[in-house]
Amino acid sequence: MTIAIGDVHGCYKTLLALLKKLPDDEIVFTGDLIDRGPDSMKVVRWMLGHQDIASSVIGNHEQMAISSLTTGILNNMMHWIEQGGLNTLISYYPKENSKENINKPNIYKSHLNFLKNLPLYIDKGDLLITHSSLPYMGITSEGIDFEKFKKIANPVEDYTWHREDSFLGSEGWMTELPNKVRDKFHIYGHTSVDKPLVSSYSANIDTGCIHLNRYGPNTLGNLTAFQYPEMKIFTQKCLD
Repeated sequence: MTIAIGDVHGCYKTLLALLKKLPDDEIVFTGDLIDRGPDSMKVVRWMLGHQDIASSVIGNHEQMAISSLTTGILNNMMHWIEQGGLNTLISYYPKENSKENINKPNIYKSHLNFLKNLPLYIDKGDLLITHSSLPYMGITSEGIDFEKFKKIANPVEDYTWHREDSFLGSEGWMTELPNKVRDKFHIYGHTSVDKPLVSSYSANIDTGCIHLNRYGPNTLGNLTAFQYPEMKIFTQKCLD
């Protein structure tokens, strides 16, 4: 059994509260562990301390962070900061003279290496986890042939940035289902939905933890976990 957790975005308190609700199964995150929320450093530190039970695919926010911090290109850095990277940087530098600052270079290096090594996808046979839904490539009448898809996909755009823009409803979240992946149940995040968007072949579990009330009172603002193959949903309202 596998439990997938949607986009955390630095919401450490919320993550800990959700974990208390979950059974003892393997945990896989859909990426976007960092940015926007207040405690990205603590989220990554938790991941590093629980690699025996938890893993994650890479999200577009991890990709932006890596590009910014390794290339030194100003435009990359500004784009990342505008997309929530500033809060991530702040989370790594607590109050001046803090004891945590003494070991900061080593902490920073280990966390960045962890992000660099996150995979584009986790394929567990009948279960596929990616950050985003997948674009219309390698598709047959039975859905996307994932083996063909891997050969032609753009590793930056097609696993982490894709959205079915034509499927976005007036409230800002998806109202129709994404492309089917043949012979696999596909779990992903990236595009916030008010409630988990679950079908017989896929589940979008990004319920906008960091976006509480974005589209009106009581919209979004939940962190969601999805247990497969039981198809059971666990949620936690944002506490950060």
